[in-house]
Amino acid sequence: MEFYSNTEQGIGSQRNACVRCGGYLVKEDFVDLVGTCEPLRTVACRCMNCGNIVDELILHHQKIPPPRPIKGGSHAPDR
Repeated sequence: MEFYSNTEQGIGSQRNACVRCGGYLVKEDFVDLVGTCEPLRTVACRCMNCGNIVDELILHHQKIPPPRPIKGGSHAPDR
């Protein structure tokens, strides 16, 4: 499994470069010891340079647009 580099190709691309630093990506097996997500074992890519980890779930969440701010709303109290 090889992850993308600065593209929207996703898993299966021919590139082996990290999107953060351009470093080399390697496949690693990860185990969820807490058991909070399914499956408990997953394969992801980790950058040898900066340690960035990318897997299917991370790629999915990166495609979700951020929520729009509330119009006219402010977190600061009026004075």
